[in-house]
Amino acid sequence: INLLPSVQLQYQIQANTDLRSNYGRGMPRPNFQDIVPTQQIDPNTSIPSIVKDNPALVATKANNYDIFVEHFFSGLGVAQVGFFYKALTDPIYNTTTTLTSGQFSGYQVKQSVNGPSAHIAGIELAYQQRLSFLPSLFSGIGVNGNYSYTTSQVVFPDAFGRTDSAALLRQAPN
Repeated sequence: INLLPSVQLQYQIQANTDLRSNYGRGMPRPNFQDIVPTQQIDPNTSIPSIVKDNPALVATKANNYDIFVEHFFSGLGVAQVGFFYKALTDPIYNTTTTLTSGQFSGYQVKQSVNGPSAHIAGIELAYQQRLSFLPSLFSGIGVNGNYSYTTSQVVFPDAFGRTDSAALLRQAPN
């Protein structure tokens, strides 16, 4: 059995300013189509390929931490600044290897596998304000802005043959 606890603490620094911290555990599961035991062989592409699904994939586990300072404005507004960190175990990676012997020598084999670990860290800035000073027709209009900067690092599975410190795939820094 897997428990997915979360705890949130909030401390009021001043009348309109709070410090909020959070811990949560998450567990995104593999895509269903990636764990069905099938393979597709395609000899008709420029590089013949085999796409293999992996029924041995396990769910990625994430420990999520964040701490934010929030300041609330009169007239329905808030400014936030915070830091977040996500520690991942068993992240899922897409691998591509080339077979060097046998009936399918020269074919590229594509398969998802679990890796040892990864992490994501970053800062977030946010501002939201209702423009209540505008004339009645426009008094409900508001402004909302958000910016995040993230960095990530992965530890590759031994089968990758890589020892560098790469970022997670599809992880944009801004």
